[in-house]
Amino acid sequence: MTFIRNNYFKILVVLWTVIGIPFLMYRGYEYNLRSSKVFFESNVIGKIKGMRDGSGGYEVIQLSNGEEYRFLSPDFDDKVVVGDSIYKPALKDTISIYNRKMEKIELTFLKPMGFALSKW
Repeated sequence: MTFIRNNYFKILVVLWTVIGIPFLMYRGYEYNLRSSKVFFESNVIGKIKGMRDGSGGYEVIQLSNGEEYRFLSPDFDDKVVVGDSIYKPALKDTISIYNRKMEKIELTFLKPMGFALSKW
């Protein structure tokens, strides 16, 4: 009886390794890509209420109006603090940040795949 249980367990582990883990990685990739497209296509204006690191190097910001965005920017959290104002026109890859001293900081984020060679 123990032999049968051990074989079933080994089969389940192999199936999880071969099918489950790649499936979860693909779902994470799709989620990050969809979030990047939403951010790229959105007109973002507001004051940053909260920031946190997302999975895969993505930044997650929450604005004071309740909107939340995910995008990929390598140096965003090093230069921006909670309370700064953010402005990003739709279909542009440059984020303008205005800090409390009204100094303007411009950061570029990585466009989602599929928009890299587009007309915008």
